[in-house]
Amino acid sequence: MSKANQYLNGPVDPGPKAQRSKTSIAPRMPVVFGFLFFVCMFVVGGASAEINTTAIMDAISAFVSIMPGITNMITQVVPAIMTLAIVGFVLKFFNQIIAMVASVLKF
Repeated sequence: MSKANQYLNGPVDPGPKAQRSKTSIAPRMPVVFGFLFFVCMFVVGGASAEINTTAIMDAISAFVSIMPGITNMITQVVPAIMTLAIVGFVLKFFNQIIAMVASVLKF
């Protein structure tokens, strides 16, 4: 019954979360905009600089060159794994059938 009457005595205390909502972001806005302006100055200034992509292109070329080897390995290993999984399933299935028949025939 206390649940039904909890709103009769006045508003429920919302707890500590209500205190967080009272803090405003307005006092921090000049700091935020100043930081964004500062970052934008560096981005615009660095945009005209030339970026050396030789090392990045070398890394990408090396990674792409090993991809055929990885795909060959996967295509050769997956059929063997699938065969082992099917054989394991069939053996387990027949083992369960034999165990069931043995338990039925046990007197």
